[in-house]
Formats: sequence, C-alpha cells, structure tokens
Amino acid sequence: MADPNYTKSCRLPDFLIIGAMKCGTTTLYRDLLTNPTVYFPIDKEPDRLTSDEVLSVAGRQSYLDLFAAASAEQVCSEASTSSSKLPQFPGVPRRARELLGPDLKLVYLVREPISRAISHHHHSFSAGKMPGKFEDALASHPELVDWGKYAMQARAWLEFYPAEQLKIIPFEEYVADRKKTVAEISQFLCIPSEVALIEEEKAFNNSKTDTRLATGRWHKMTNHPFYTDWIRPWLPLGVKDRLRDALLPPLPSKPAAPGPDTIQRILERVRDDAAELQVLLGRKQPVWDFDRVVERVGKS
Repeated sequence: MADPNYTKSCRLPDFLIIGAMKCGTTTLYRDLLTNPTVYFPIDKEPDRLTSDEVLSVAGRQSYLDLFAAASAEQVCSEASTSSSKLPQFPGVPRRARELLGPDLKLVYLVREPISRAISHHHHSFSAGKMPGKFEDALASHPELVDWGKYAMQARAWLEFYPAEQLKIIPFEEYVADRKKTVAEISQFLCIPSEVALIEEEKAFNNSKTDTRLATGRWHKMTNHPFYTDWIRPWLPLGVKDRLRDALLPPLPSKPAAPGPDTIQRILERVRDDAAELQVLLGRKQPVWDFDRVVERVGKS
C-alpha cells in the first residue's frame, strides 16, 4: 500500500477523464490535446488505477514515468474509461485519492444509455468479444447496462471527492458544440481555453473505425515491439491516423438493433439511475427523453 505520508513530488494527473466507454472520450482527448497547456501520455488509457499494484513503489514509479515528459507549465491527465466500469473494476476512486490526492478534478462524459449499449455491443461484437445478437449479448454481458448507470458510477467517485470537482457532461451536448464544451472544461480546470485548433468535423474512434482496431494488419503492426518501442513515440498523430486508415480491415456488418422488449428491459434498469443523474446535474428536466429514444431505436 502507498505511504500515507506520501506527497506528490513528481508529475501525476491533475485531472482524469473517467469515461464513460462509447461516450466520446477519445474525441475529447484529441480535442484537449490541441491545447499546449494539457499533457497526456502516449497511451490514452493506461488503466493503471484498476489495480492496487499502482500503489506499490514499482507501480507508482511506472505511473510517474507516463508523465515524465510533461513540463512544469502543463496540467497532466489520462483518459482510462475503466475508471467508470463498476462493478467490473472496483476501487479506482480510492486508489486515485490515495495516489493523486484530494485536489484531483474529474471529467465524466455520459451518453443516453440505450445508444451507449448499442454502440458498446457493436464495438465488442466486431472485436469478437460478444455474440452478434444483442439479446444474447445482454444476457451474458451485464456491463452493457451497468456502464450506462452513470449516477451509480459517479457515486463511487463522490465518496472520495466533492461534487464541485466532478464535471459531468452529456455526450449529446458535447458533440453539438465541441468548442463550447472544451472551453467550459478549460474553465473548470482553471487553464487557458485553446479551441482554435479543434477540428469539429472529425470524430475520433467512432463506430466506423474503432471496431476494426483489434484485427488485421493495423493490429499486427501496432502490437509489434519495434513499432511500440521505436516508431510510435515519434509518430505524429496525423500521420498515425492516415496510416491506420490505410491498414484497417473492411468495416464489419452492423448487428441488428435490440427489439422493443429488450429496449424496455434496459429502460427499466436505467430509469431510476437517469433520474438520479438529473439530480446530480441540477436539472429541472430529464437528461434524455426516453420516449424519443425508443421511437428512434425502433426505426433503426
């Protein structure tokens, strides 16, 4: 366990993007990367806080090494969506408090939970990790719903951090005006707002690309030690994007959307949580209109 008298003497995250999966975290990461005030490690999702190993001397040093290149003028961050994947990854907020201290700020992107679950299923099915039929996947993968219970996930963090250090952002509002949202996040983080270089026409790691990353030539190349040790650290993101697009395998067929009965079962499981999220956001109106969601999914 970490020394209780330990104080952060080297660079570690000042804020975390804690998720949720399939809610735009990669695009937000890329948007924030355009700000020279913000430093991210080469791996967007190092996932170190999922284990008590990070609290050991070796684990702490390994985490510190991720941010060794950050300058004194920068704020540091990482964007592991495993930070909001209860109950599969418990203890992340506790480890964050112990290692990163009480002043850590948190950014949490949330998305209408049925759409999130469908996108999650598409991603995992295309990677060979879930059955193609949504109903079968739901029966064996409760995370399709659990990771969309955003209030439940947020409560775990609020046990260790005050509400004013947690900024919850609906995905739908973020994609509607990315520059405005990033400016609000910058204000929350108390850093200069740099939004001129954000390319709002580009969405990163969307369902048209990310489902193919675990197979084919791109997967083989990016998992080769020569690439990870010698090429990747020096490869500009724009060049990497073009290389990835050239090497990705064909886009797999999209699985069928869940049926009406399945949608209703999901709604029954997330409705109370969504109401609690509304309270956390301090809103008079629901975050999502589920009647419209049911209608839209039924037409897809």
